[in-house]
Amino acid sequence: MWQPDETVTLCNLCQNSFSLLLRKHHCRSCGKIFCDRCSSSRVRLPHLGYPEPVRICTPCNRRRRFPKSVPDSVQIQIVIKEDWENLITTQMRSNRLKRKVRNGIPNDLRPTIWPALVEANELIENNRGAYSKYFNIENTEATKRINFDVPRTFPKHSMFSKEGQGRVPLFNILKAYANYDPEIGYCQGMSYIVAVLLMHLSEELSFWVFVRLMRDYSIRTMFQSHMPLSVQNYEKFLFSKCPVLYNHLKNQNVSLAMFVAPWFKTLFSQQFNLSFVFCLWDNFLLDGLNFIFKVPLSMLIFCKEKLLQLRYPDILFFLRSLPENQTDTVSLIKIAQKMQLET
Repeated sequence: MWQPDETVTLCNLCQNSFSLLLRKHHCRSCGKIFCDRCSSSRVRLPHLGYPEPVRICTPCNRRRRFPKSVPDSVQIQIVIKEDWENLITTQMRSNRLKRKVRNGIPNDLRPTIWPALVEANELIENNRGAYSKYFNIENTEATKRINFDVPRTFPKHSMFSKEGQGRVPLFNILKAYANYDPEIGYCQGMSYIVAVLLMHLSEELSFWVFVRLMRDYSIRTMFQSHMPLSVQNYEKFLFSKCPVLYNHLKNQNVSLAMFVAPWFKTLFSQQFNLSFVFCLWDNFLLDGLNFIFKVPLSMLIFCKEKLLQLRYPDILFFLRSLPENQTDTVSLIKIAQKMQLET
């Protein structure tokens, strides 16, 4: 039975509201309306008059493929994984992939999607054996500073605690990068970025993704003496978008430099909960450094009413607590995605 388009505002499967980023589609098999994510499969249905591939919903696709003995949860995971893998192999630059990434990458698929977004596997293929070469070069100065910072990086995270398995590869990658890029060497803040990569990727893959971020995503400039976007310019952006909040922060002697620069240098990973950080990185790896620059402004605008009620130092304490829940995470990221910001 064909479901009338004008009567449906929510996806029949995930129950998310339709929007410009989450569009509605009819399943050509059952006739119901689903969002992009829940109707991503395309198959031929000649018995229904569709000799060419058409869109069908996830439940219909599962019924076609899996025996009844396979649990629904397993079927869903297989279909979702296959859809993502198809996108990164055949539709890498497609708008559909961009929409899916902006809506959030499933955590168990980040080890596949993140390297694909930055084309890190190409670096590995072109630099066989280079990682171990860089790691084995002696570098006393960098080694001393890295040894000091590694135990202080996510010490409460099971992977990087004293008993965790992450400290050795974290040290290895940081030392290898210091030798790979001697002009920059090792700088504080790098350990947090690499640690987030290690939470999802192997040691060597983490190294080459980090190289991509430093070289091609302009993260390297943030560890040099200048920032791509100065705090002064950033304050001008805040004034233009929200003058009331700008004046309130100024009256409370709160400068954006107090929190913005540290956020940038660790790509937010030191200061915020990791589930929020992972969602930010999904968008950063897709859209580049410009997205990262939008995030602080988005946070300030999103919390404007609350911030206007606070004084120093409560303003800083409040900013460190964001986002307070998953709904806030989605809202903050949507604001950042839509914001126009010239760097």
